[in-house]
Amino acid sequence: MITNQHGDVLLKKVEKLPINSKKIRIKNKYVVEKGEGTHTHVINDTKNLEVFVSDENIYLNVLKNLEIDHQEHGKQTIEPGIYKKEIERQFDYEKEIEKNVRD
Repeated sequence: MITNQHGDVLLKKVEKLPINSKKIRIKNKYVVEKGEGTHTHVINDTKNLEVFVSDENIYLNVLKNLEIDHQEHGKQTIEPGIYKKEIERQFDYEKEIEKNVRD
C-alpha cells in the first residue's frame, strides 16, 4: 500500500524489515532520491530516521514524524513506520519498455 507519494518517489508501508537488512550510516541529511538536474528528495532532520538496505531495496524506519522536501513538490510529512522506497514507473508503448519516472 502506497502511503506517501512525493513526486516520483513512492513510500510503501511494510510490516517489518527483511531479515537480511543492513543499516546504512547517515549523517546530517538523507537524500532519498536524486531527480533531474539539481532537484532532490531529501530528509534534512535525520535524528528520527534509520535507513536500511536489503537486496538493493531501500527501507526507511521513521521513528517520529519527519518531513521530506523537494524544490518542486514542497514538504510532506512522513508518519512513524517502516517504508520501502520505490520509484514510479511508466510504460512507453511505442518503444515497448518500462522506465522510471524522473522529476
